[in-house]
Amino acid sequence: MKKAVTVFTLFLLLSAIFAARVQAESETADRLPESLESPGRVDGSGTYFEIHNSNYLDISLTSTAEIKLTLESVPQVVTMVIESAVNAASTQLTLGGLRPSTTYYKYKDDFHNPEVFTTDAAGTHIFVQDTTKAHIIFIQPTPSTYFIRDDADGGDCLKQSIGTWDAENKICTLIKDVDQTIQIDSDGITLDGAGFSLTRSQGTSGIYLYRRMDVTIKNLTIEQFYYGILLYQSKNNKLTGNTLTDNDQGIYGIYLIGNSDDNTLSDNTITNQAAGIFLDNAINNKLTGNLLDGNYRGIYLDGNSKDNVLTGNTATGNSYGIHLNKSNNNVITDNSASSNFVTGIYLSRSSSNTLTDNTADVNTSFGISLTDSSDNNTLTGNTLSNNGDSGLNLYFCNNNIIYNNNFIDNTLQAKINFSAKNLFILDAPAGGNYWNDYDEPEEGCFDDDDDGFCDAPYAYNGVFDEFSRKIDSGPLDSDGDGIPDDQDDCPNTAGAGDQNGCPYASEIRVSMIIVDSQRSGACGYKKMGRAKRFCTVDLEAVTVRIYDHEDEEFLEKYGHKPSRRRLDDIFQADIGLTGRCTTDAAGQCLVGEDNPGKSLVVAKYVDEDSRKTIYIGKLKNFKHHRYGSWWNWHQNDADADSAAPPTKNVKNLRITKWIPKNGYAKFKGIYMTIVGGP
Repeated sequence: MKKAVTVFTLFLLLSAIFAARVQAESETADRLPESLESPGRVDGSGTYFEIHNSNYLDISLTSTAEIKLTLESVPQVVTMVIESAVNAASTQLTLGGLRPSTTYYKYKDDFHNPEVFTTDAAGTHIFVQDTTKAHIIFIQPTPSTYFIRDDADGGDCLKQSIGTWDAENKICTLIKDVDQTIQIDSDGITLDGAGFSLTRSQGTSGIYLYRRMDVTIKNLTIEQFYYGILLYQSKNNKLTGNTLTDNDQGIYGIYLIGNSDDNTLSDNTITNQAAGIFLDNAINNKLTGNLLDGNYRGIYLDGNSKDNVLTGNTATGNSYGIHLNKSNNNVITDNSASSNFVTGIYLSRSSSNTLTDNTADVNTSFGISLTDSSDNNTLTGNTLSNNGDSGLNLYFCNNNIIYNNNFIDNTLQAKINFSAKNLFILDAPAGGNYWNDYDEPEEGCFDDDDDGFCDAPYAYNGVFDEFSRKIDSGPLDSDGDGIPDDQDDCPNTAGAGDQNGCPYASEIRVSMIIVDSQRSGACGYKKMGRAKRFCTVDLEAVTVRIYDHEDEEFLEKYGHKPSRRRLDDIFQADIGLTGRCTTDAAGQCLVGEDNPGKSLVVAKYVDEDSRKTIYIGKLKNFKHHRYGSWWNWHQNDADADSAAPPTKNVKNLRITKWIPKNGYAKFKGIYMTIVGGP
């Protein structure tokens, strides 16, 4: 009998836990659905895929070999991004659900050379697809595309009389409105919309880039396309000052997919899309000053998008202002996510992100919400106010650090369910957070020792903040050195202002010696008009990264003397990364550092003319060689060992570019990796 009672008691306990979880899930289900996938989209690995909620065609796809697939069916286009999951060279695909006995145009990777096919009476098409590498495929019922390329006419810029062409600077400037897709076919092109519109009558993407670099798209209004601007496997491009809207048809305003990395998206206005800006498996992009209004998601990162920086964007009137799903190690700073219909900033299954100095107010449900194993994120300096459900929502997530935020007049300041080990304080002087319902003696906040913190902790609804602040936190300065954390390379270690708030700093200088045997004019011209043969130029906009050469994981993967052939791998993997910067017009940039240890400096330079990417590296040590370059050789060894090293270290990285008479540039350097190009 006792055993039966014990079993029954255990059953009641488990039932209660289950019921509590179900209740919690039901309370948030209408606000935080487990899946936020857009209608008409599936992705994953396998041999069978089916879309059953499309606004266009509910299609199915069967593969004879296992594949990785992103499949979309949106009005007038079926798109698939496909690669093998088992190293198969090809696979046979059966696509069902198309319109019966209908002619379609199938494009692979770009909009040249369509394959025209007609479906059978069941709406089926069978074809063999190469899977030796990843491909993007478009299937649509109509053809049409303009092509802009680097030739005498700028491709269709002049041939189709849609713009003027500056051949020297590779700029196509529109002179009228355009009604179909524009594909950029060459690197280094600038398409200046000059305020004209690209409005869909044919085609599916407004602007399309495939494997393009250093392209600029600006001052263009794009309307009614399903993908406003689509980048596939494209890097180092700039999209700026564009307006994208859909008039009820748009899917993604700006869409970066398939390792489209190192792009800059700035000052664009995007409205009425499923996602204003969508990064899918995209790395190290910069999103700055964009306005997202009236979209389902304002900014959306998915598919392991990482190391992206979102700063100064405004997301208002969307369902979700900024949403990260399965995306880690991103920085979200100084954005405004306000008056959205569900949540200002939402992280699902996303970890190790940094959210600083954002404003999330007057959102219908949550200011900031972390759910579904969004762990190890840092939230600091954010202001969450007047949100309808709660300022902060934590649901099934752990080990997040939340300090120096301002919680003001939310229905609930914070709500925590099924979460553990989330820390709401740091040691003084950083302390905890400001809660405006706990900042006066009548609310329980006394400060008898006058240290600026309430003597008793703020403990409410799962929150335990032992150093809650009496006043609004203001700009966060964790180390008290007078430099706000968002401008401080070492936010937890005090340092000098001219060293980015760090006790030590490395000044990196990147330049290139050009030897122009072809006399191409790369070095300019002498007074008599003859091309110069030699010159040295400072390299602007070069990305520099510094790696801890004593980091255990770094040493395990690359060893004490990393091969020069692996600099590109080191740069992309970010193992042991301690700092980064981008060179200015003088070819210089500064990185603050916590300590003067051994480091590896790697710079990434993209040469527009040769289409080669050069990674150049140099080992750095404040005590260079045995005693340090700072050591006065008149000193004896004992003096050198006891002398203090400098606080600033200068590293010069220099590339030599030789342009032989045949015109194919060659690059020389002691410690260098060269990728791509002829």
